[in-house]
Amino acid sequence: MANDQYRAEAPGCILWPLRAIALVIMVPLRLLWELLKLVGRGVGWVLAQFSRYVLYPLAVALAWLWKTLIVAPVRFVATQIYRWILRPIGLALAWLFTALIVPPLKLLYRYVLAPLGRAIAWLLYTFVVVPLVALYRYVLAPIGRFLAATWALAGRILAWTGRVFIVTPFRWLYRTILTPVGHAIRAVWRVTVVAPSRWVGRNILAPVGQACRALLG
Repeated sequence: MANDQYRAEAPGCILWPLRAIALVIMVPLRLLWELLKLVGRGVGWVLAQFSRYVLYPLAVALAWLWKTLIVAPVRFVATQIYRWILRPIGLALAWLFTALIVPPLKLLYRYVLAPLGRAIAWLLYTFVVVPLVALYRYVLAPIGRFLAATWALAGRILAWTGRVFIVTPFRWLYRTILTPVGHAIRAVWRVTVVAPSRWVGRNILAPVGQACRALLG
């Protein structure tokens, strides 16, 4: 009985120390974790409030100072420089160009360049175009027509010469000599070669062949 009671109470004796150890270790760690989360939330809230009530107003103030103290003065100065310096200088230069450069250029074109261009065009037309047209009309074109006519005449002469001295004699030679000679050669070939060959084949070679087949069969 004593042994059974000891076995029943033994797990409780082991469990309570383990719970005490876990309580001693885990509770401080949990408290530390909760403290860290609380600190993190506090730091986030502080940063949010700092950004809302310090950084944002500071940025707005700096932007206003930038626009007021830098951008506006620079824009005003640039506008005044353009209005009172650059624009008058541009108008003066345009007036000077229109008054002092354009009229002389117009006069130069009207009384120098245009007459010079017309004179050069007249010279080119008179001493280049007209001679070239005359050369083509009275020299090159007649020479071309003469050469074309000569070439056509030469072609006709060559055709007539070929027909008279080559085609006609060859036709006469073919019709008068070559054709009868060809017929004679063909007749002689038939009489001297074809007919004897047929006779030999029919009267000698065929019987000999039949006799050989009969002997061998």
